[in-house]
Amino acid sequence: MKINNNLPFIRKDSANSSSKNVSSKSSNAYSTAESKPATQATAKDTVQLSSNSKLLKDMVQQLKDMPDPRKALIDELRTSVANGTYNVSSKSIAESIVNKVYAKPS
Repeated sequence: MKINNNLPFIRKDSANSSSKNVSSKSSNAYSTAESKPATQATAKDTVQLSSNSKLLKDMVQQLKDMPDPRKALIDELRTSVANGTYNVSSKSIAESIVNKVYAKPS
């Protein structure tokens, strides 16, 4: 298949000039960034946190430090599964499925 460069909506001079503009712009962007005078003062950013942010941080840490109230149950289930003694009746599984399917949306 041959590609024809003489398409009516593409002009050769505009295609060449746009690529020249892009390359010259990108080279100018680098040169202007490098040519800043060294005598300019650099602005320093500062952050000020409110007292509420410290309170929130402390509360989050307290929550992380709290023991999981379900830990005893989880450990018991983990042990019974590992020992092979964990059994659930098929009736309770069926009831749970039916309850979830027919539960009213909140």
